Amino acid sequence: MASKISKSVMSDVSRSLERLATKHGGDILWRAVNRLANQRRERMKLKREIAKRRVELEALERRR
Repeated sequence: MASKISKSVMSDVSRSLERLATKHGGDILWRAVNRLANQRRERMKLKREIAKRRVELEALERRR
């Protein structure tokens, strides 16, 4: 549920900033926000990967 809310909020913010960027020529602002969104996506990917590896490690430790 939280991820759906997060996605909808991000898309709303993205849409608003896109309007601002086109209205005011704020290409720099748009790039900065886009970069932040990309960093967040990458951070979430890493967190998922870490969680997956942690589960694998726990399974291996249980086998011993």
